Amino acid sequence: MSYEGGTLAYESGELANGDKFTSSDTRLVFGAGARSDVAGIRIGAALRKMNLTLKPSAGKEQEFGGWTGDAGLAIDLTGGIMLGAVLRNVLDLEGVDTTRRLAGAIAYGSSKFVIEAAGSWMVDGDQPIYRFGVMIPLGDLVAVRGGFVHDSFVGTTTARQTATAGASVVFGRARFDAGAEMNIADASDLRFGFSLVYFMPFAM
Repeated sequence: MSYEGGTLAYESGELANGDKFTSSDTRLVFGAGARSDVAGIRIGAALRKMNLTLKPSAGKEQEFGGWTGDAGLAIDLTGGIMLGAVLRNVLDLEGVDTTRRLAGAIAYGSSKFVIEAAGSWMVDGDQPIYRFGVMIPLGDLVAVRGGFVHDSFVGTTTARQTATAGASVVFGRARFDAGAEMNIADASDLRFGFSLVYFMPFAM
């Protein structure tokens, strides 16, 4: 077993009803795996501390949050094909009606690019989110990415479709990510996100 590292992510933006929000997501990630000549397999779990603050245009500010967790499996096949599956929100958040979701992804990677398709669904199969994207490394330290998201889990009668873009920079054991997404139906609806990952590997 190994301790993979931790991440801290922060996001702010505006919901479809005009309310503003800020959120933070802190994760501690653990994993174990093995590899053969045909494929590598890895199982993992993440403890997550989530906080959400809603700032309505009228009314009192509200805060939600608590601890939850994810559990997942990744398979790395020869030829650059990667598969993954995750059960999100295995644990209930304190004082929040937690939504458990199943997520899956398939990706193909080479030294020049990685292309990925992913989706997540509520456990009963409702309110899907689909993602498509490509990542291109620029040397060993910098990578840029772009993609498309179809989100039916936004609490409105109409799914939200967004174009995404971002970049990451690696320095030592740390990685800094910055990204933005734009609502295709309303270009003024922009959201930004930032995260800092620091890897602290050790084996048990």
